[in-house]
Amino acid sequence: MYRSIILYFEMGEYHEVSCRLDLAVAEKDVDVTIETMEKMLSNVDKICDFTKATLYEHMEFKKIEENFITKLHKNLLTDFSDEESYSYMKTNKRWQELISSNSNFLID
Repeated sequence: MYRSIILYFEMGEYHEVSCRLDLAVAEKDVDVTIETMEKMLSNVDKICDFTKATLYEHMEFKKIEENFITKLHKNLLTDFSDEESYSYMKTNKRWQELISSNSNFLID
């Protein structure tokens, strides 16, 4: 349902996939969780692409700061690294690789 609403409102792939994460976590669905995490991270730089959609061409949007995407990427990784929330992911190789390969974003 959310996916069709997001498609209808041309919100973009980041928003399309991010709404699946809460359900995947609640169900402790390892495959959907890691797939959603990967897609969110790979589309984080497109989070504001909806502002270019024809549906919103009549609106003006504030330009995002340059470091917004970097901060958001870091925040997502910090959240995805939370072992309490994602304890069911500990043994998943893709999750371990995702966190370790992006560890440079976690360092201040």
